[in-house]
Amino acid sequence: GEAVARAIDALVVEHYGHPIRAFLRALVKARADDEDTLKRDIDTFIMKFREAVGVPEGSQGTEARVADAFGLIYAAARLAQRYGALPKSLKCLTAAVYCHRLNRQSVGAHTTNLERLRQLARREDVVEVNLTNETKAYRKAVEKAPALILAKKHGKRELLVTLEGLQDLFPHLKALVTDPEIKPLMRCEKDRNSRQVTVIRGRKKRRFFCMRLPDDSD
Repeated sequence: GEAVARAIDALVVEHYGHPIRAFLRALVKARADDEDTLKRDIDTFIMKFREAVGVPEGSQGTEARVADAFGLIYAAARLAQRYGALPKSLKCLTAAVYCHRLNRQSVGAHTTNLERLRQLARREDVVEVNLTNETKAYRKAVEKAPALILAKKHGKRELLVTLEGLQDLFPHLKALVTDPEIKPLMRCEKDRNSRQVTVIRGRKKRRFFCMRLPDDSD
């Protein structure tokens, strides 16, 4: 154990800074050779990262700016792999998405659960359920959305959060479902924290965390 640690320390000292120098040399050359192509490649990587974290192309605001910052880091990592400065076995997208998630969770720690759910409902990639819409575009949007809005009687609305989206926002589910602000709003099956809902006509029901979305006046 100790010998391995010393060997790792020695390798770090010996090779410290080598990858960044190789990366910067290749980056400067790529810009000099064809700056337009380099910019397009970087934009493509950033858009791929946006898609991975659920920030739609063309959206603006804090979430978009944060996603683009992490997306630029992801782009640098992918270019470093291309230039041979990083091993191709590294899962750059997985690592960047994980770091982005930690960042958003740390910010969310200062926001109430109810407000975080309200913020989710206002996201541009959240889709309103429309069982009469049988278009391919609607089906694709529903399948990719982190959450859906279900219209009810008297203007009331429910927020349907996918279980994957819920895990991203609230890694500690118990803290959410026992929140005194959230518990009265939950619309779930007995003895469960979720409910099955039809969101695409002719398709089997999907399971969501469901809650009544309070009006801003509530």
